[in-house]
Amino acid sequence: MKMRKRTDKRVFTRTAAKSKKVNIAPKIFRGGIRL
Repeated sequence: MKMRKRTDKRVFTRTAAKSKKVNIAPKIFRGGIRL
């Protein structure tokens, strides 16, 4: 994954938010959304 540092920060924040959602609803995460 190659990204510019500015975008990287934004993506990282988004990923962190997704991780929190995943913890709340792991069933959907198991569905097939994996990085």
